[in-house]
Amino acid sequence: MTDSSIKGTPHHIATSLSKIYVVYTVAHGKSSSVTVATLDSVTGAFIDRHQLDSSLTIEKDLQVVGSHSSAPLAIWNEKGKLRGNILGSKTVTNLPVEVSYFRKTYLTLA
Repeated sequence: MTDSSIKGTPHHIATSLSKIYVVYTVAHGKSSSVTVATLDSVTGAFIDRHQLDSSLTIEKDLQVVGSHSSAPLAIWNEKGKLRGNILGSKTVTNLPVEVSYFRKTYLTLA
């Protein structure tokens, strides 16, 4: 791949022992997809970019990106279902949890 530019909105950076992952969203009409760019952690050289099988209604649905040396991951809400990806792989997994939106209530102390 010769084009190493990242087109989209970067949201998170995660690392493993040998790679840096830039997780960002790319708009496609009324939805966005989760895309991952992979860089070498020593040289910073561009390695790969791939779009995950995802369709976000709003960019805030990309909720968690975690750095863990053996399994950095991204988790997002897609139409009420949690989906995840171990960064560096192209596989998307449906997590056995349903997401329900709720209104936050804040307690104030007098």
